[in-house]
Amino acid sequence: MWAYKNELQISSEKCNVLYLGKNNSKFPYYIDCKKINTIISFVRDLGILTSSSLKWNIHIDFIKKRAYARLFSLFKAIRSNDPNFLVRAYTSYVRPIIESFSQLFNPYLKSEMKKLEDIQKMAVKIIYFRGLQNLYPTKPSYEDLLIILNLKSIRDRFLINDIMCYHKIIHGYINIGKSHYPKLTKSNTRNQIKINSSHSTLNLRHHFFFEKMARIYPKLPNELLSIKKYKIFVIV
Repeated sequence: MWAYKNELQISSEKCNVLYLGKNNSKFPYYIDCKKINTIISFVRDLGILTSSSLKWNIHIDFIKKRAYARLFSLFKAIRSNDPNFLVRAYTSYVRPIIESFSQLFNPYLKSEMKKLEDIQKMAVKIIYFRGLQNLYPTKPSYEDLLIILNLKSIRDRFLINDIMCYHKIIHGYINIGKSHYPKLTKSNTRNQIKINSSHSTLNLRHHFFFEKMARIYPKLPNELLSIKKYKIFVIV
């Protein structure tokens, strides 16, 4: 065992086992003859709350709570009412909480996406009343405020982040396991590439990052698909 060879002791009390799948036999695991704790609901690893059902409602509620706490404490500490400064503060300290690991938990349920979008709606609302109300006495809609503040919706940013990440994978900027690497085939249609995807009747599999992007990425304009350099792709 690698840990023993390198004289690294592993504490079984700090380890957990998360069983996935309905037909899982839930075989017990041990370290130094000590049984590892079994997690029934979820386990936290690298800031991600993963449930045994692979649904992300627990993680979304977790980051929602964190983002709101950061938003209110941040804007309370800032005395400036300059909307541009407030936007920079929001995008620097609050929005990353929402977007971190979005390729993993990107919600497909409207109710879950709404929870995340509501955080930005609250931020935009605060910025409006603090710095834009004099310019716009009648409060604009959320969509109009996004245009005024040069922001994108959380849904759109998730999609853009997915595309950027997938582009990195396609062109070798990110190394992943061979089992997940997209299977590319030449296409005789107007699109330059075709990506094979497996058919699944399960929502979890259908909305899995690699399955989802296999459907979305080839639909990009050929001008984008032909760009291999990531920095140029981002600019375009």
